[in-house]
Amino acid sequence: MSAKIHRIQPDLPPPQKKRKQKAEKHALYVEEKGVICKIGEKSSFPLCNFSAHIIEEVIHDNGEEKTLTSAIEGKLSNGQTLPRIEVGAGSFAGMAWVYSQWGTMVSIKAGNASKDHLRAAIQALSGEYPRRTVYGHTGWREIDGQWLYLHTGGAIDADGNRTDVEVNPGAGNMQHYRLPDPPQGEALKAAVRASLSLFGIAPHKPEIGALLLATIYRAPTATAALIDHTAMLFGISGTRKSEATAMALAHFGQGFDSRHFPAAWVDSAGVLEVKAHAAKDALFVVDDFNPQGGKGDIDKIHAIADKLIRGAGNQAGRGRLQSDLKQRAAYHPRGLVLMSGEDIPRGQSCRARITIASISRDVTDKTGKATSTATALQCYKSTPEPEHWPQPCLGIYNG
Repeated sequence: MSAKIHRIQPDLPPPQKKRKQKAEKHALYVEEKGVICKIGEKSSFPLCNFSAHIIEEVIHDNGEEKTLTSAIEGKLSNGQTLPRIEVGAGSFAGMAWVYSQWGTMVSIKAGNASKDHLRAAIQALSGEYPRRTVYGHTGWREIDGQWLYLHTGGAIDADGNRTDVEVNPGAGNMQHYRLPDPPQGEALKAAVRASLSLFGIAPHKPEIGALLLATIYRAPTATAALIDHTAMLFGISGTRKSEATAMALAHFGQGFDSRHFPAAWVDSAGVLEVKAHAAKDALFVVDDFNPQGGKGDIDKIHAIADKLIRGAGNQAGRGRLQSDLKQRAAYHPRGLVLMSGEDIPRGQSCRARITIASISRDVTDKTGKATSTATALQCYKSTPEPEHWPQPCLGIYNG
């Protein structure tokens, strides 16, 4: 038997030399002494001088496009808390956000590999985290098969106000698009009476009150029937144009008054486009159109007004390209634009898209009724129950 084995051994392939192969280890990460570290073969070594965790992912949905961001919190190795930041999905992998948002107090170990490992470590050490949606516009939106009217305080459905829907149409005065819980019974009747009394704001010129009421009740129907025109109160200084438009705007949120409008003519054309796009199914007021300065300054304001008015009329925004040659989302007004001013935008075509009501000092109500109406509207927005209204409101409620 052994002889036979000896004879066939030469026919076998020669034995292979065993190669010394290192067992491939998956990169592992750990947080030690307040910093993120990579576990090596013998010990761990720091990738940076801080710790960071993804707390949640946020989908920003403005009705035209969706963007995904990661909310990140962190601490320095000495325990100092770093500010919470949001990082776009397209920027996360590059890690440049570490310095652009947290500054030079943070540091990453030299080398591109360290950045790659740090990115992977933050994702691995963050574990599971929730994802939520923030809607970037007001007005009607179908969510989970149900139509809701969005505002910064939540969303209104057939049963009342829902606070589980998060809405952020923009910063500053855009936050005033906030509605109270819908009133019931006598409080609802009082609110309607206060609203309809705007018709008498200019007793000798009823078209002013009619225009205001028309804009108030037409704006929420923009989703059902597109609005392709703009409204304007035109008159010299001192005619209470701002107060009149503010009373109309107060129907759409607490905090709006003659000193707090969602937009102004000092805004750029791009900013106005974005704001008007966010004020969906709502009144969007741009106060005090009165171009001043040199010819260039005046021409610029007229050009901005022309773009806004044409955007509303055509229901289309400016087409633009991104750096990667992909088309950007085009923004245009999705509610009803109401202007006031001492001048009228130029151009026959532009003016043809505007419904203009002229207002003068001798036609506005100076008896106090208009002021009481404005007060009643504000009281309704803040405290719907009539028994909590101050004395100036009770006349309208009882009337």
